[in-house]
Amino acid sequence: MSGLVIFKAGSFNTQSVMPKMASYKGPWMKQLGRRVAMGLGAIALALLWVLLSALPAQAAVDTVNYNNASLANANFADADLRGKAFVAAEMRGANFSGADLTNAMLTKAVLLDANLEGANLTGALVDRVFLV
Repeated sequence: MSGLVIFKAGSFNTQSVMPKMASYKGPWMKQLGRRVAMGLGAIALALLWVLLSALPAQAAVDTVNYNNASLANANFADADLRGKAFVAAEMRGANFSGADLTNAMLTKAVLLDANLEGANLTGALVDRVFLV
């Protein structure tokens, strides 16, 4: 029974069982904590700035809505289509040669055999479009 220690209820003391550990926290530990807190604060502010300054892609308010329209073989040659929405529009064989499609939305559009020669697509949202 030399290795067996029996404790009475309520008499267990961790300081008597475990040796006292060094708990020195110098000034470098405080500086590290401040730097970590400042870094996390900077990351939080940057994330907040990105989330609040991001603008979703939107068609112009005064736009003609071509969403889900059937525009097969339509002639938009040299047309001013800035900011117009062509979401899920069927435009097989359409002629957009020389058209200004700046900031237009062409999401899920079907442009099979369409002519886009010389069209300005600056800032246009062209996503999941069939062009072949």
